[in-house]
Amino acid sequence: MFNGTVRSDVNNFIKIEKGRRGRKSQPFISFSKNGGHVRIATFIARHGEHVDIQIDYSARTIRVKKVEHHGVRINVGGVFTRKVLVKQFQFGEKKTIRVDLTQQDDDWFYGDLPAEFSVNSA
Repeated sequence: MFNGTVRSDVNNFIKIEKGRRGRKSQPFISFSKNGGHVRIATFIARHGEHVDIQIDYSARTIRVKKVEHHGVRINVGGVFTRKVLVKQFQFGEKKTIRVDLTQQDDDWFYGDLPAEFSVNSA
């Protein structure tokens, strides 16, 4: 019993995965129109590490992978600046655009680019 009520069957519980500060643990990359900042989830890379970011414009897909020495160096908070990449988004009223990523067997994290991404700016 819990607080005077009958406890649920253990098999009825669903695991809720959360990261720091109660956020859902999901790999992502986000783009901010202020300053051209891009943020990477710490699942992928941490401060001082490097990532390779590639875009397939025809398939409207982005992929990100941690690399040893080449690529973009991640700063504190998982942030780096790439104004050229961020300018390809039409933010409208939004301040940031987030793309959830999924890790595949080739160790790359893949995500679908949102409608706000302009392929003509490539």
